[in-house]
Formats: sequence, structure tokens, C-alpha cells
Amino acid sequence: MYFIEIDVENCDGCMKCYYMCPKMVFEIKEGKAALFDAANCSGCMSCVEICPSMSISIRQI
Repeated sequence: MYFIEIDVENCDGCMKCYYMCPKMVFEIKEGKAALFDAANCSGCMSCVEICPSMSISIRQI
């Protein structure tokens, strides 16, 4: 299981995480990334790697 954290203050709303995530973990709320289904995260790190503002972190729990 993975814990995803989004730094909403730092997020620029580019939506790259939304489009890149193969598990559809993210949604966009008020122009910022938000978690839609965090329990579905496979820990692939594609969102972390593509985030230009480095607003997403994932750790295994």
C-alpha cells in the first residue's frame, strides 16, 4: 500500500499527473490536483516523475 501526498499550495494545476496516472488516482479540483482514489495507487511513481512543480510524493506504508 502506498501513501500519496500532494502539496496543494505548490501545485500549478498542469494536470500532468491526472493524464499520466494509469490507475486514475487523481482528479482536478479548483484548478489543483486532488486524490480521487488513493487506495488504487500502484506506486509506479509516474506522477512524481512528471510533476513539474514537484508537488507529489509517494511512500510505501
